[in-house]
Amino acid sequence: MNRFSIGVQAFDEDRLNFLGRIHDLQEIDAALKAVKSLPDVTLSIDLMSGISSETTETWDRELDQLFAHDPDGISFYSLTVEEGTKLAERMIRGEAVHLPADETVSLLLHAAQRMSQQGYLHYEVSNWAKPGKECRQNQHYWQRGLYLGLGPSAHSFDGKQRVWNRPDLTSYRQALEKGDAPPYQSELLTDENHRSEWVYLKLRQSDGLDYSDYQDLFGAPPHYWTVMFKKITETGLGDFDGQRFKPNDRGLLLADEISARILG
Repeated sequence: MNRFSIGVQAFDEDRLNFLGRIHDLQEIDAALKAVKSLPDVTLSIDLMSGISSETTETWDRELDQLFAHDPDGISFYSLTVEEGTKLAERMIRGEAVHLPADETVSLLLHAAQRMSQQGYLHYEVSNWAKPGKECRQNQHYWQRGLYLGLGPSAHSFDGKQRVWNRPDLTSYRQALEKGDAPPYQSELLTDENHRSEWVYLKLRQSDGLDYSDYQDLFGAPPHYWTVMFKKITETGLGDFDGQRFKPNDRGLLLADEISARILG
């Protein structure tokens, strides 16, 4: 393992304060330089969009700082405000404002254009990387590979069911000390679960959905898909050659909407 993912979130002090982050720009710079000084490492940076008062101008300044650090991978995430958090409470009191969804999409599309100009590939909804520097761990998850998770809140997948440990550290430790399995929950996937999940994950990746891959796993694809993919292509969300649909930047940002249309 040689990949460092740093949750920078923002290259702007005001937006870091808005998010309630305890680090500042000086600490960010020091951390990124420390990672870059290590031999044979891959650096990935996480940034967040949809933050109050964000504009194309301020976004460009943050992107300039991002590119100055020359990361191998970059992840952009839209701000999601969870109920019960301090940020949610501030919004209820009118002390903070969430950027409208259409403005967030515009900023992400602007970032996608600049990322492409810098030589980064948009290979998944939220992820860009230099060629050959894609996150293999994430790709394993997106290809529905098997994995084992250890520790509180950890998730596992054996190809048939998903298992996730409870988040409580105390009960997890007590169970292990007794020689018992830690408390967990599980979900046995149905055939429809497998199919829907496969389609959903494919449409979140730039390689898109290929009919032959689907047929190898589930049989012939529904006839209406071809009509739907042609309509989706006509709206400028990707390319379809009759056998494979590949979403473009806008299509990746609207992957959930496309999945809903395809899965009915």
